[in-house]
Amino acid sequence: MAGAALACLLSAVVGCSSPPRDSAAEATSPAQARARLMQLLPPELPDRSGWASDIYAAFAALQLAPTPQNLCAAIAVTEQESSFRADPVVPGLGAIARKEIDRQADRAGVPRVVVGAALQLASPDGRSYFERIDAAKSERELSAVFEDFIGMLPLGSRLLAARNPVRTGGPMQVSIAYAEAHAAAKPYPYPAASTVRHEVFTRRGGLYFGIAHLLDYPAQYDRALYRYADFNAGQYASRNAAFQSALSSASGLPLELDGDLLRHGSSADEAPGSTELATRVLAHRIDMREGAIRRDLERGQSAEFSASRLYERVFALAERLEGRPMARAVVPRIALKSPKFTRKLTTEWFAKRVDDRAQRCLARAAPTVAPKLARSARCRHAVCCNLREAFLFEMPQRLVPKRPIAVLFVEDNDDIRSTTRALWDETGLNVVACASGEEALEQTARRSFDLIITDINLPGLSGVELARQALQHAPDTWVVFCSGYVFDCDLKSVGANVRSLQKPIEPEVFDVLLDQLRAHVAHAELHAAAA
Repeated sequence: MAGAALACLLSAVVGCSSPPRDSAAEATSPAQARARLMQLLPPELPDRSGWASDIYAAFAALQLAPTPQNLCAAIAVTEQESSFRADPVVPGLGAIARKEIDRQADRAGVPRVVVGAALQLASPDGRSYFERIDAAKSERELSAVFEDFIGMLPLGSRLLAARNPVRTGGPMQVSIAYAEAHAAAKPYPYPAASTVRHEVFTRRGGLYFGIAHLLDYPAQYDRALYRYADFNAGQYASRNAAFQSALSSASGLPLELDGDLLRHGSSADEAPGSTELATRVLAHRIDMREGAIRRDLERGQSAEFSASRLYERVFALAERLEGRPMARAVVPRIALKSPKFTRKLTTEWFAKRVDDRAQRCLARAAPTVAPKLARSARCRHAVCCNLREAFLFEMPQRLVPKRPIAVLFVEDNDDIRSTTRALWDETGLNVVACASGEEALEQTARRSFDLIITDINLPGLSGVELARQALQHAPDTWVVFCSGYVFDCDLKSVGANVRSLQKPIEPEVFDVLLDQLRAHVAHAELHAAAA
């Protein structure tokens, strides 16, 4: 069936909101999940089975569904951060560490000559601290030096205030502070021989805490890009940056869209930051006192902030003043600072790099589907995962239209787009395939379409925004969002004939959708003839 072929291909198209949990009804067996991972991991990766086992173990422990989209998100971040090295080598690490020690010495008011003398002392392994720092190639090795230095020498504790300056580590370069907080809130699933810090530097621990940071929180995003930005800038940073954008519009005050709603480490008694000051400017207009504003801003690192009075009232005011909907997610505008970086980088750069890698990962699942295979029973068996939820159109009486169905297919992956177009052409559909939302919008201005099938996660104009603009000119067009997660957007607010399908898509579901569309078009032809 044509639907089976389409389902096989469209299962690689990605969209994003909250990552689905793995329920008993939808559980993927460990063998199936590992097989999927073996398909998605880079083919040249050494010990692919070991990586697959540790990634799956993290998903199972966190009760995250091992969908291709979730798995590729974790794979893409790991590839970006470490090129699949559990303890990646950092060039020039010794020199970086010495600069950090000098900086801390100046801050603590300790003469550098005194620090140098302390570092010349023998450490527990017989080498001097200087020798071990110079020999350190990875953050794990350097962290061990600092731990000894802090624990063995009084000056080490004074200089570093008992805080190890190595703050990230492991294959996903996850924050050690985040890992420690997560382990305190949720039991770590492995028997840890030592500290959480030490576990972060292992493959299993680094993947577990990194995947938790990436996926183990509810965020209503329509693009995976925002989760990647959050991984770099902090959970909910993209949502918070969108709030800052709306706040700036409503207050008229320029704000840095960095996702930080409060100054780091500040209390209610200290001078407020720029975001808090801007909300105070609006206090009368949004009918909130400063104390209530502060309490809502303090919820900025949790999902609850999205339901707060401050969030809702600022967005309502901004949208009323602007006369248009305001984005609920914006990639934070942050210049990344680290002694490890040799060039200027930003959170936007990071998020886009990871998103590109995730798309290439998803494409590794698609090339196995060729036209002949797509028409065979094997393709039907390949799409065997249950559909979480499919919102289909009401079924008109079964009729056949007189003309081919016009379909606009929007997908930025070249392989998936061209193969899908070829398959659909063979079914008699009249297909226009586009690589971006902007290109698709131009097509809708030139001609009408019966159906728009679009990925949510597109470069530039998102699938949701494409649908909104296209439906302004042709409100009767059917629109289907294809998403790897349960898409929680209010679909009726986009348009009356808008639905979403979660991937992997059952072939039977797509067959029904095509039958419904043909019947709908045939009914429209009958009504037009009767008129």
